[in-house]
Amino acid sequence: VTAADSEKVKDFNVNSKAGLSYSFYGDSVALRGIVEVITDDETRKRMWQEYFINYFPCGPTDPNYVLVHFIGKEATIWINREFAHITL
Repeated sequence: VTAADSEKVKDFNVNSKAGLSYSFYGDSVALRGIVEVITDDETRKRMWQEYFINYFPCGPTDPNYVLVHFIGKEATIWINREFAHITL
């Protein structure tokens, strides 16, 4: 969840490439993929959480309320001293 007028949405509209990473006590997972900015009312209503009202006062149809959907394409994994690079 983020604001449609945020810098990150502006950036993703220009370049949808994105990455996520997670590390825990030496193990790690890095994901590479793309981001889709979701603006359709049906999905926004389905994903709405009541506390979002603090940020989007017009509710689930607030024009500034959008969803950021990460779609993973590749993963690099290092767990228990074993390495893997996979296509998702």
